Formats: sequence, C-alpha cells, structure tokens
Amino acid sequence: MSYANLKSVQEEYHDAAKLYEKARKKINKTSKVSSSGKLYYGIKEGQTLNYIKLDDYSNFRRSAKEFEDEAKSKYSKKSPYFLTTERVLNQGLYYSHPKKAQRRLRRVYKRLQKQTPKFHVSKIPYNELFFKIKRRNSELNEAKKFLDHTVEIYKENYGENSPKYHLERLKMAQYEINYNNDFRKAEDIFDESFGISAKAQLHPYHTDYFKLLITYADLFILTDRFSKAEEAVITALAIINKKHGQENKYYGVGLEKLAEIMIKVGDFNRAENLLLKAIDIIKDEEGKKSLDYINAIRTLAELFNINGKNEDAEGLIRQANKLTKKLSNYDDSPNASNAEQLADLYIQTGRYDEAFDLLLKTLDIRYAKYGDDHNQMIQPNLLLGKLFLFKGDFVKAEMATQIGVRIAKEVFSDTSTAFLGGVNLLALVYLKMGDYVKAERIYLDIIEQNKKMFGERSITAIKPATQLAKVMIENRDNNDEILKLLEEIRGIIDENLGKMHPKYAEVLQLESEVFMRKGKYYNAEKTILEARNIWIEKLSKNHVKTADNIMLNGEIQYQKKNYDNAISEFEGALELYESLFSIEHPKYVKTQGLLARSYYAKGDYSRSLKVFDATLAQYLLYIKNYFPALSENEKAKYWNSIKEDFEIFNSLAINFKDQEPEVLQKMYDYKISTKTILLSSMIKIKQRILNSGDQELILAFYTWVGKKEFL
Repeated sequence: MSYANLKSVQEEYHDAAKLYEKARKKINKTSKVSSSGKLYYGIKEGQTLNYIKLDDYSNFRRSAKEFEDEAKSKYSKKSPYFLTTERVLNQGLYYSHPKKAQRRLRRVYKRLQKQTPKFHVSKIPYNELFFKIKRRNSELNEAKKFLDHTVEIYKENYGENSPKYHLERLKMAQYEINYNNDFRKAEDIFDESFGISAKAQLHPYHTDYFKLLITYADLFILTDRFSKAEEAVITALAIINKKHGQENKYYGVGLEKLAEIMIKVGDFNRAENLLLKAIDIIKDEEGKKSLDYINAIRTLAELFNINGKNEDAEGLIRQANKLTKKLSNYDDSPNASNAEQLADLYIQTGRYDEAFDLLLKTLDIRYAKYGDDHNQMIQPNLLLGKLFLFKGDFVKAEMATQIGVRIAKEVFSDTSTAFLGGVNLLALVYLKMGDYVKAERIYLDIIEQNKKMFGERSITAIKPATQLAKVMIENRDNNDEILKLLEEIRGIIDENLGKMHPKYAEVLQLESEVFMRKGKYYNAEKTILEARNIWIEKLSKNHVKTADNIMLNGEIQYQKKNYDNAISEFEGALELYESLFSIEHPKYVKTQGLLARSYYAKGDYSRSLKVFDATLAQYLLYIKNYFPALSENEKAKYWNSIKEDFEIFNSLAINFKDQEPEVLQKMYDYKISTKTILLSSMIKIKQRILNSGDQELILAFYTWVGKKEFL
C-alpha cells in the first residue's frame, strides 16, 4: 500500500491504480488481514481517490459506493472509518457539486471536532478539502483559516524543523502569491521554509524539491527577476534529467517553464523549440487530458500570437478550452485565461463583439474571486482598453487602460513589466488621439526602463521603439532621424530573430512609409515588397499584415500616379479586409476612401462617385457612434482626415447632378449631417468659454466671432 501511495503522490496514477488493486486482492485472499481493519480502509481510500486523479469517475462512483456500504454495515456514524468514507465521497462531490460537498463535509467535521483534539493529524485531509472548496467558492478568508490551521497541526505534531511543516508553509507562500499580491511575504516564506529548512532536509531527487524550484521560478517571473527564474528552472531540469532522464513528464514541465521565461525576455526562437519539445514529452507521458499539456499549448498559443500566427494560436486556445472543460479534477479552472487569450485574438482579427463578451465574462469571474485590485485584473482591463482602441472609442480605451495601469503600479511597481506593458498601450491610445507629446514621453521612458532591465540591444525594447517611430511619423518629425531609428531597430531584430521574422517586416513597412513621405518612391516600393515576402512566407497571403502591406503599396502607387496599379492594390486589400473583418472596419473604410480617390485621379468619375458614397456612409456611422465621446482635438483630427473625401464627393455630385439627380440630395444630406456634428461641437466650445469666467478668453472669443463674419 505504501508503494501505491508513493506512486499516487508522484502523480504516476496508472501505476498507483495497479498497485492498489493488487493490494486489495491480496487482502481479500488472506484470512490473516481483516477486510474491516485499518489497512483495508487505507487501501480502499487510496484506490478510490486515485480514480479521481485519473478522471475515471465511473470507477470512482463504484468504488465509493462499495466503500460507503461497507462502512454503513460495520460501523456507526461516529466511527473514524465511517467519517473517512464521508470525506472520500465529498472529495468526489467537490468536483461536481462543491456547495453540496461543503454542506456534507461540515456535518462530518463537527463530529470529528468533538472526537479529537484541536491539532489532531486526522483533521489534515478535512482541512485540505475545506480549503479547496472555500477557494473554489471564492470564500478566500475562510479558505485561509483552514490552511493556517493545517500549518499549525504540522507544527504541533512534527515540530518547526520538520520538512512536513515547511512544505505546508510553502502552500501559504503560494496563497500569498495567488490571492494577496504579497510577493514579499511569499518570498520570505520561500527563503525560510525552502531555502533554509526544507531544502536542507529534502533529497534533491525528491519530487517536491523539483516542484518547489518551479514555484520559486514563478515567483521570480512575477517580480521580473528573469535570470533568477531561469537559474531555478535549469537547476530543476538538471535534477530531473539525472534522476529520470529527458523523457520524464517533469522534464517537459520544466521546459515549458523555461519557455515562459524566454518569451518574457524576447528569445522567441528558443522559446518555440523548448515548447515543441515540452509538448511532445508531456503528451507521451500524460496524454492531452492534463493540466501540464494545457499549460504548454496555451504558452505556445501566446508565442504564435506574438509572432502573428493568429490562426494557429486560435486553434491551440480552442483546443486548450475544450480540454479544460474535461479536466474535472482541477481546482482553479483556467477557462478565464483561455477566454482572455481568445479575446486578444478576436481583437486583432476584428471580431470585436465576441471579444467584448469574453472580456466581460473574464472580468466577472476574476472580480468575484479576487476583487478589484488584484494582479489578475490587470490583463483583462488592458485588453478591454485595446478593444476600445481598435474600435476607435479612444475615451473608453483610455479609461480601461488606466485601470489596468493603476493596478499594475500598485501591485508591482512603476518599473515592472506589467506596468510598462500597460503604459505602452496607453501611449498607443495617446498616439491615436493625436497627443504625440504625451505618447513620445511615455515611449522614451519605456525604452529606457527596458534597456536597464534587459540590456541595450534587447528585443523587448523593440515594441516601444517601433511605436516611437510611429509617433514621429504621425508628428511629421525629421524623416532622416526616423530612418536612423528604424535602421537601429532592424539591426536588433536581425541579431535576435533574423531577417525573416514578422517584426523585421513591420519595421521595413514603416521605412517604406517614410520613404514615400520623402518622395523616394523606388526605395518605398522596394522595401514594401521585401516586407510582403516575409509576411506571406511567415504568416500567409490572407493575413491582416499582408492586407496592410498591400494597402500601403497602393498608396505608393497612387503617389507615383500609377493609378491602375494603385486601384489593383486597394481592391486586393479590400478583399482581404472584408474576409478578415467587415466592411465597417476602420481599415476597410480607409482603404475604400483611397480607392475612390484613385478612381477620381484616373478620371473614372462614375466609379469614384459610387465608392465615395459607400465610404462617406461609413464615416457618418462612425461619427454617429463615437464622435460625441471624443475630445475636441480628437474630433478635429478625425474631421481633417476625412473632409477632403467629402469635398471630392461634393464636386462629383455637382458634375453628375443631371445624370444622377439623387446624388445631389445625398450631398445635401451629408452636408447637413456633418454640419450638425461640427456645429454641436462648436456650441460646446462656446458654452465652455462663456461659462469659464475668464474675461480675457471671452473677449477673445467674441473678437474672433466678429472677424469671422468678414471671412
């Protein structure tokens, strides 16, 4: 029986099942061992609980029923054997009916308290089950009480120097990490209970030793100490390799954890190699129905998402979600995290409604369990900000992003990767809002912090540096300075990822845009086509990045006055945008406007008029939905970007009024609609000025109004 218990503890559940069955049959065959004694009940308990770990609920129910029937026939309800069967039954109920399990367990626990002293070891498994139930029901304070009581039991019975006591204290450290955001307290417990006590008494080949090193690594990852995290994982891998070899499941788990670290520091190629190996090992050892496998494919999905492989990423997340639902013996379901990852992909592919629904559900789950200010609330709030940003609702984007940034700062610090990731998004919001000064200041700070944390030529500085270049492009800064910055970024990408990486293509695309602004159309076209080859090879012909590339090349052809080529490119981009997003998506509408201008420049006024009509309708829809929420600067920026299209349409409508009289009516409708919006905006400005109480400002306003009459 002891060997079977050991196998179960080591998570070798199939081997344990065979040993339990062998032990049970041996007892049944001998008259020397009572089928109603302690040994028999120990075997029966271990065997029944092992079925849960195997996700074999058919055999669990059968074994539990046998266990219960035997206890009822031989013992009273006050007997410790009967109480054991109740606990085992409740262990099974926990996964399907946690509240029912809690009610039944409470009754049993009351009887146990009357029969045993406060710190009796028999209470440990009951406390552990109560802890899991309370945690699952989001009753975290109550859960902590049972955990604390268990620690006290170990202390009273085994002493402060025992490995059992310190291993239990390490669960407290994990609790502080997961639920209290108290990383300092968690680390203090780790340093004392693992670094000093348990480490000295545990054999390095002990399974718990490996697990603790991995948990240590998790703590270091959370607190941005990636070199220490890597050191802990490499130590763990060396131990497993020496004891069990590289085909052991724990070796696969260690590789997955190392891949997580590599993603954090930007070593994506190494991360992918590690993950592919980890997945193969875990799948061979545990199969696909295991948390280790789910974690590994979710990490690979994260990497694919970073590299722009959206379809591959989505496939893996959906697989993870499907497997999670079958993983009934897992306490803290990762469904919310799966939803979070899927929402991010939906945002990037224009499926905004689906993303919004997923994020609301995720926020509800996280809030119910952790409250407002937990680190688990950071990412869903930032994703909500990203969603609003992509939809063009900049006010809501700023609000949601600031919530995530505030929590990251409070939980970690204003130099943490969590905080910097949040402010990077916030800067992008300011970029889209036209507040270039604020955006640039943030990006420069992020770049400096990343250099301190990861080194001068780290890949982690690429994202904010690339965004800084976009700010400079939008702000019409010195083109030569922008090209110098982009060349430097390209060099870092080449050193770390190679010239065929999607990030390299992204920089090439920005360079092409700058070349176009400088009138160097040959360089612009050459660069944009080089980027296109990378997008197609590394992603696909039908990827959003490819569509963006085609659209930009259309602009280059337009500037070169190659209108037929421009039209061909814009039509190709529109086809992709429609298949990827919808005809209401901002990228589609922008490209549609460029296509209309190309037809106009070519002299194909009939087609131009038709395309402009569809484009202006979408402009007005956007204005109706989002204009009221924008600041005056944002409104002005947006209106300046589209007003030329309205002016061209007006000119076309007047010229075509005889052939198509209804077009003239549309022109008046558009004029009235835009005039109303702009007038409303002006009225608000007037009211703010007149209500300000600033006499100089009021006087200046009336002077301007007077002069305007003569313009």
